Amino acid sequence: RIGWMYWGYKDWTDVPGGAGDGGLFDDDDDNRTLRDAKLDVLSEPYPMAVAGTPETYGYDPDTRTFTLNYTPDPAIAAPTLVFTAPRQYPGGYRVEIDGGRIVSADGAAVLVVQALPGAATVRVSLQAATL
Repeated sequence: RIGWMYWGYKDWTDVPGGAGDGGLFDDDDDNRTLRDAKLDVLSEPYPMAVAGTPETYGYDPDTRTFTLNYTPDPAIAAPTLVFTAPRQYPGGYRVEIDGGRIVSADGAAVLVVQALPGAATVRVSLQAATL
């Protein structure tokens, strides 16, 4: 339950130690040169806000499965928000939920979850949609 960040910076190749590979682009002056593999690692589903206590959550890039288990707090009126990382689910995603209901639109980039009254635990799972 610790946040993280990635510093994207312009990596000067003409300074000592400058390898030229620190940024998200091959050419920092040209947005068309995005390093897709690097962005794939940095863009993954995560809980943006949890209406309760997060117990476990994580993303498995091999199976492209995100899971979140939390204990809802009935004193919190706001819903739980999960960034679905559309980059990881270009064909859409499917949701499995127990103890809650989805109140966002199908395929939304931010999944909005409302705990069911009396639920002791809410479990949310995202996986790539099957075609």
